[in-house]
Amino acid sequence: SIKSSIMNVINKIKSGISSALNKIKSVWKSVWTGIKNTIKNIWNGIWNAIKSVINKILGGIEKFVNGAIKGINFLLKGISKVASAVGSVLGFGPVSLEISQVSLPRLAKGNVAYGETLAIFGEYAGARNNPEITTPQNIMADTFEKVLNRHSNNGETINFNNELKINGKTLAREMIQDLNNEAKRLGYKPILQRG
Repeated sequence: SIKSSIMNVINKIKSGISSALNKIKSVWKSVWTGIKNTIKNIWNGIWNAIKSVINKILGGIEKFVNGAIKGINFLLKGISKVASAVGSVLGFGPVSLEISQVSLPRLAKGNVAYGETLAIFGEYAGARNNPEITTPQNIMADTFEKVLNRHSNNGETINFNNELKINGKTLAREMIQDLNNEAKRLGYKPILQRG
C-alpha cells in the first residue's frame, strides 16, 4: 500500500539520519578525547618541567647550605682538636663538634619522617583529588583498624598483629583440621600431623 511505502521511506530516512548523527557523535567524541588528552599531556609536561626546576632549585639550596656547613665543620674540626688536646691534659675525653648536613625533600615523592623534617605537602598536580596524608604511624594504624572494623562482615573483627584472628580465634588453628581433611580427600599428605 501507499501508506506502508511512505512509512518505509520515512523510517529509512530516520534511520539514515540517526546513523549519520551517531557517526558524527562518535567522531566528535574521538576528537574531543584527543583534544583533552593532548591538553592533559601538555599540562603534565609543563608541570613536570616546573617540578624539575623546583627540585633543581632545592638541590642548589641544599648544596649551598651543605657547602656552608662543610666550611663551618672544617673550623669546628680544628676547634675540636684543640679542645681535645686541652681536655686530654685535664683528663677529659675527646671533643667532637660537627653540624649535620641538610637534605631537603623533593616534590611528590612521599615521605617517612623519623624526626623533625622540613617539607612541602600537597604540591603535586593531583593533590586536590588525591590528597597527601601526613600523620603519625600509630594514628594511621588506628584509622585503618577502625575502617576495617566498620566494614567487616557479620560483626567479625580482623586484628593485624602477629597472627590473623577472626572473632578472637587464630585463623590457622581454626582451619588446620579442615585443610588436613581436604588434603587427605585429594590424596595428599596432611599439612601438619601430631607426634
